[in-house]
Amino acid sequence: MNIEDLRNLINVVDDRIAKDYAERVGLVRRIGELKRAGGIDVLDVYRENKIIERLTAGYDAKTAACIKELYSVIFETSRKIQSEYKVYTVFDELERMLSCDLPQFPKRLKTACQGAKGAFSYIAANKLFKDPDINFYGTFGEVFKAVDGGECETGVLPIENSTAGSVNEIYDLMRKYKLYIVRSARIKVEHNLIAAKGVKLKDIKEVYSNEQAIAQCGNFLKANGLKAVFAENTAQSVVNVKESGRTDIAAIASKACASIYDMNIVRANIQNNDNNYTRFICVSKKMAVYAGANRVSIMVSLPHTNGSLLNFLKKFASYNMTKLESRPIPETDFEFMFYFDFEANLKNTGLLELLKELSGKAYNITFIGNYAEISDMPDNKIYEEFY
Repeated sequence: MNIEDLRNLINVVDDRIAKDYAERVGLVRRIGELKRAGGIDVLDVYRENKIIERLTAGYDAKTAACIKELYSVIFETSRKIQSEYKVYTVFDELERMLSCDLPQFPKRLKTACQGAKGAFSYIAANKLFKDPDINFYGTFGEVFKAVDGGECETGVLPIENSTAGSVNEIYDLMRKYKLYIVRSARIKVEHNLIAAKGVKLKDIKEVYSNEQAIAQCGNFLKANGLKAVFAENTAQSVVNVKESGRTDIAAIASKACASIYDMNIVRANIQNNDNNYTRFICVSKKMAVYAGANRVSIMVSLPHTNGSLLNFLKKFASYNMTKLESRPIPETDFEFMFYFDFEANLKNTGLLELLKELSGKAYNITFIGNYAEISDMPDNKIYEEFY
């Protein structure tokens, strides 16, 4: 048998190999579809090793080495084919992001705040950014819309207070708009009774402010027989009192508002508790993790069944949970969305791997953010220390 005869035989084998390989590719694609539906990872090293062991059994060392080399290429091609069917999740993107050096938090971004200049969201924005470009909106919902629609790069909003508790509207809006938290600040809140110049406490009958501020100053209002009137925002309440020209009404707001709007502080520090702090979050449409991230926030929807929350919490026993908040999911039968905060940095812990694993199972996990929280930063703090 000459070379040409041998080449003809190789052609026959090659035709058979090509036909069989085309069939194999079709099967690989079908497996890729099933893996995508089941949320199964493309790479299965254990199965690849078992295939090599089976195919090389009974062959001499040189032939076995050739078969192993061939199948290393086949497996690589198969993984590429199946990767076409892979659904990349936010956790895959986080894994990629965290594999690089994390950037520093920006000093200036176009930021949405609710209310007006002097509002506590405005004060928080000036704590979070060295030089914020602030746009004001009338409601929390409008702030979320501005960020979601691209009018502003970030939004600063209150999410919980040490005295009055959580701002439930913010949690509901977080679920609706699916923005990311990129930083937070814990700000000491000191409320003041502000009125027109010359107005005395005995002259005031009604006090305007937002629901949270009024709740935080309930003791003072009750002790002085003052009627509380809810408004959208503390700073805007000062503006409205000033523009009304009335001397029988006042507003509850920050000390800065009195100076900004040329009004008088009738009584300072009227909050129920001197240890009164509000936590503000900075949200963004774009997911980002910045240097110094030390807190992780997630949302999880769990069924209304015995032990569902307990079973989920057990998986996080090694992490320090700092917040658990539940909110009902509209138009469902007793299903709840749970909000969790953990003290963690996804870059240096196994939390990302755990979240990635759980998200591929029965849990509907929404990543909210891995970010740094600035706490107890006094007014004269040098910003360069944080950037």
